[in-house]
Amino acid sequence: MVDLGTVSHFLGMVVSMDTNGHTISLTQEGYIDRVLERFGMAHCKPIGTPMEKDKPGMKGGGAKPWNRTLYLQLIGSLGWIATGTRPDIAFTVSYLARFNADPNDRHWLCAKGVLRYRAGTKKLRLSLRGEMRPGVRLAGFVDSDFAGDAGTLKSTSGYVFLLGMGMIQWHSKRQALTATSTADAEFIATASAMQELVWFRNLIKEIIRSELPVSTLYNDNQA
Repeated sequence: MVDLGTVSHFLGMVVSMDTNGHTISLTQEGYIDRVLERFGMAHCKPIGTPMEKDKPGMKGGGAKPWNRTLYLQLIGSLGWIATGTRPDIAFTVSYLARFNADPNDRHWLCAKGVLRYRAGTKKLRLSLRGEMRPGVRLAGFVDSDFAGDAGTLKSTSGYVFLLGMGMIQWHSKRQALTATSTADAEFIATASAMQELVWFRNLIKEIIRSELPVSTLYNDNQA
């Protein structure tokens, strides 16, 4: 093994550290630039949101089939960005990936819209700050829509976990079960998030070799 020094690049992510400020930041600006160039969007006009409220569905009047290979390449690239440093596009990429088997031109335009959003926000970075001292809490926030997927009437869950003030995990996925009420959808989302929260607590305890304070999982459900 060879000691290459402090890490600065890792799987397309740029890692920057400030030892005095106890800060570590991750950014994929260079990778985003390469993706924009690859799909001919290097000089596109940025937009302010990753996806419009009216999402493209499975079928639509006038929609034309699109090149599946090209679509998969774009969704795969966006998926790595969403997984690595950008939770703000997690839902959009997860939603568009549902059409990998049979994409049409509306799905493609929506995916290109994510690229336009990326172009305007590529300098944003994910940061963790502060010392890992006793008393730092691991907390989570979870939510769900209800029957938001028009094709299956299934709901979509989403959660984020914070260690102190730093985001360390996020997820957005369509639920496997069909919820029959908003309370049912929220319960399914909370149960899934709780499993992940317990796993992360055990992982962090192994790393820091000490107990964590009680974690809280927040859900805005009032059912």
